[in-house]
Amino acid sequence: MKTFNKGITLALFLLLSCSAYADNRPSCQDLDEIAGILDQVAEAFEQTGEIREGGEIDNALGDLVDGLLAIAKIENDRRLSRNVNAMADGWEGMDGDQFASSLDGVIGNLDSLYRRDCE
Repeated sequence: MKTFNKGITLALFLLLSCSAYADNRPSCQDLDEIAGILDQVAEAFEQTGEIREGGEIDNALGDLVDGLLAIAKIENDRRLSRNVNAMADGWEGMDGDQFASSLDGVIGNLDSLYRRDCE
């Protein structure tokens, strides 16, 4: 549980620092770090497998979704937006399976952005 919350905290820090400048895309280093942290969040979420309304994890995941929505808007990427919106739906519906599946999609989208911009 500690790893899960730490991963979300780090991801939020990076997401918020990227989205603080709404016209700037995340740097290659930011994309790499966010994707790595989201991998850790996905692994930790596999262990918990559920979202409990009003809990610490629920609130942190909501903030994570908001940060990813900001990145999707900055990137103007339809696939990323679609996956983040599905992730938001999973979070709002307390559907851990949908959340986890969409999180995997978001990670893949961030990997694609990294390949596009950084390789």
